[in-house]
Amino acid sequence: TAPCPSVDSASAGEDGIVRYPVVLSTCGEDPWITPLGASEGYAAVWVDRTSGGAEVFFRLLDPLGQPVPYQPEPVNVSDDFAESDMPALTWDPSGLRFGVAWLTHDTDDRTLLTVYFDVLDPSGTPLLSMPVELSPGPFTLTAGIDTAFGERIEILSVNSPTFEGFAVTWVTDGGIWIANIALGADGASVAEMTELDLSTVMDTAGAILPSLAWADDRFVIAYSMVDPSGGKPSPDVMLAEVTRVPGPGLVAMPIDLVLAFTREATYPAIGWHDGLGELGLAWADGREGYGLREVRFTRLKLVDGPGSLVAQPVIDELSLTSPGVYAGGVTLGIEQGSGFSVAWTERSDDMVGARLGWLECRR
Repeated sequence: TAPCPSVDSASAGEDGIVRYPVVLSTCGEDPWITPLGASEGYAAVWVDRTSGGAEVFFRLLDPLGQPVPYQPEPVNVSDDFAESDMPALTWDPSGLRFGVAWLTHDTDDRTLLTVYFDVLDPSGTPLLSMPVELSPGPFTLTAGIDTAFGERIEILSVNSPTFEGFAVTWVTDGGIWIANIALGADGASVAEMTELDLSTVMDTAGAILPSLAWADDRFVIAYSMVDPSGGKPSPDVMLAEVTRVPGPGLVAMPIDLVLAFTREATYPAIGWHDGLGELGLAWADGREGYGLREVRFTRLKLVDGPGSLVAQPVIDELSLTSPGVYAGGVTLGIEQGSGFSVAWTERSDDMVGARLGWLECRR
């Protein structure tokens, strides 16, 4: 409610009933939650404005979404920065640490942004001597001034034979960036950092809302962008792969996504299901007409094509929303034992709410 919304946490069962709501911040926005394991609970970050500025706070939660008693107060992660936005958080179970990334901007110019990264121990205490600046200097993002539209950061941890560490993706006015960060043996220093501007090898200028997945041996980035060769003014969802190679470090290629978007397609969310060997893709789709936007989902198999990878749907698209809604803010979760979960916000008849659904995968 005006003038400042709260950040809340709760537990939602498969019966659809929300239980144990608790206020994490009386004045905040941009919450992000990550699971720690089947019964270990969660951790959350958000932008907190109770002090008048905008700072990133961290809090540990139990399996029911309640703040844990042994962490009496949330941790201020971005203490030295006056204005922070859009934090993203991931848990590295192999190293027992968190990776966190966020945007900062000048208090007088919200279009001038910087991306920072830090590592937290299991209690949320920062491990690096100071946050690492991932972006090569401040950048502009004029399409991202409307919070949660253009400016979205995604972070994940990877533990595989080809790469071990963290990956972060973000967008600028020039296009999509990705950074790989490998930590030193002490876990409190950066041993190697490799960055790639995808626009140096493919056209991603004007891309918004990147979503990141590690697909067995490569990164896959989903994003929304107007295809300059498509002749359609509204954006499509597009995919790109990023692989690690000796020498240059990172190489990007477009992925041919075999889906037809008749109207606006935005807010893509992507994830890799190890058990299926497939990608899950959810997005907000405007094919029903102006003022309407439904959430759709499909599963994708990556296969070799004549010149690039092809993302081929293995099921028909599913519409997850009721008729007559305007949806956005789509996020995707992986349920390795069963399938996927999708969450989104929707507006209908002047009511705004959050929705959560589970998708069971069947062969």
